[in-house]
Amino acid sequence: MLATRYQELTKDLALSFDSLLANPTPEAVHRFRVGVRRTQAILSIFPKELGSGFSDSLKSTLRATSPLRDLDTMALTLQPFSSSHAPQVSKLTGRRASVVTKMSTELETIRPLKAPKLPLGFADSKKLTKKLRARIHERAETSWELLGEVSQSEGKVDKLHRLRLEVKKLRYLLELTDGTEQERETLSGWQDLLGMAHDYDNAMAHLGRGKASKKAVDELSKSRHATYRRFVRLSVTAKSKSVTKEIIRRA
Repeated sequence: MLATRYQELTKDLALSFDSLLANPTPEAVHRFRVGVRRTQAILSIFPKELGSGFSDSLKSTLRATSPLRDLDTMALTLQPFSSSHAPQVSKLTGRRASVVTKMSTELETIRPLKAPKLPLGFADSKKLTKKLRARIHERAETSWELLGEVSQSEGKVDKLHRLRLEVKKLRYLLELTDGTEQERETLSGWQDLLGMAHDYDNAMAHLGRGKASKKAVDELSKSRHATYRRFVRLSVTAKSKSVTKEIIRRA
């Protein structure tokens, strides 16, 4: 199962890499970066020496695409408030072409992405499966601990960001096992809301460094608060609690 999944991930990643270079739309950037994260999830349970060069290349692609992804996300976050943030949105849009050029130049130096071949039978070994479940257990417990902290205060920005990263990694690890659809849907819902809160935090920080009015920042702050409350309500439901506990128990 793991061998098949590894082949699927690396094949899809190579295709999305070429698609990104051919047409770097916001969707293509996001799709490629998700593919990298999913591939990194499976590589995290392999011995480091097996795919060290490939892992380094994946990190390089994330660094190269990060500025464009940040720009696209910022523009998307500010778009609903365009009446208040029109100058900022226009400036971001105007910068995109130069950011794309820089990204493409950096990615061309990494092309092609060559994934290492796995030794016969390696990816389906019991030892590897055991390591995967241990990693899931570790991520789930960390997420559960962070959840208890951030649900008490929305001001813990760093903890919310860390929880977002842990949930993302946990979700991609679960995709490699017999995790249920309910578990994946629950974590996906958490990830979406935590991602939105993080985007609002970044947008407010960006505006705070400029000449945006207090009213403009307050609009984002209200949306961020509403997103945080939605996340808390979702995460404390009996369904969410039972899903998290089941993930920890089964792993």
